[in-house]
Amino acid sequence: MPNNTRKDSEYYRRREAERVRKVVRAESLAKWQHESNTAENSRWTHRLIPIRSTWVNRKDGEVNLHLTQFLSGHGCFRKYLNRFEHAVSPLCPECGNVDETPKHVVFICPWFETVRREDSCG
Repeated sequence: MPNNTRKDSEYYRRREAERVRKVVRAESLAKWQHESNTAENSRWTHRLIPIRSTWVNRKDGEVNLHLTQFLSGHGCFRKYLNRFEHAVSPLCPECGNVDETPKHVVFICPWFETVRREDSCG
């Protein structure tokens, strides 16, 4: 087989593999989005990331332990820990009458007001 024919063949093989990869990725994202839209659980994550492809294709930010715990709600939040008897109560120790959830800790609880203020100004 002449050298140019081999190069052409390799080029078309790679191009087809890339096309297939894009199709499979798009199908996978569509399935994930559908499951996210229709799932009864994980509403917190869906509320934060309603369009999965936007999240997957973002240009910056890395996922780490703390972000994963915040997004999933499976972290050091008393409501979650209390389910497994790792916390005496699901209630926020600062507020007393409301569950300590990711939403409460990050957006509402006065205990973290200073941190929220510093982050919004910085």
